[in-house]
Amino acid sequence: AAKAHALGALALIATDDPTTDSDNGNGLAVCVAGGAQGVAQLLAHADEHVQVGAADCAAILAEIPQCQSMLTQHGAEEKLVLLASFGNDLARARAIAALELLSLNNPAIRDSINAVGGQKVLDGIFKYGNEAMRSAAASLAQGLASDDAVAIAVDAKAHARQAHETRMKHSRLLDQATGVRRAVAPGAEGR
Repeated sequence: AAKAHALGALALIATDDPTTDSDNGNGLAVCVAGGAQGVAQLLAHADEHVQVGAADCAAILAEIPQCQSMLTQHGAEEKLVLLASFGNDLARARAIAALELLSLNNPAIRDSINAVGGQKVLDGIFKYGNEAMRSAAASLAQGLASDDAVAIAVDAKAHARQAHETRMKHSRLLDQATGVRRAVAPGAEGR
């Protein structure tokens, strides 16, 4: 239980203010301090609560391009694909969010996710998953199915805005599916 609580605290520290597109710098500090390696390792933990916490934390850290690289250096994409396949519903939803954020503006990571079976997992979710899970996986599936290998050139502010929008989308989908709120600013529930 302590690891799950520690991951929750780490996720809260790394989370940017959901009311802005500003980066508080905490996520990168967490990654540089070794958090990316620890989070990637805990994605394969036997305890479901730890898996959920690690996937949630990975999604938050994956908003930052430097952290995307650090997470993939430690095999996070393969562990997230496995979690999206075999985890409980909450772990699967968090893993899908993390995979989408990992692949955001990063064709190399998208290709790596495909190489470890990401598209096959999403095909299974579309065939057998509930409506909420299919909605959560829709934009990730579209990105992974793309043959476009051209790197997307975006500035840091545009990337932060896209990452923020992606996080908020997954927060709303998770809220609709489970009633669990994450990263929603007061008064922004309907957005």
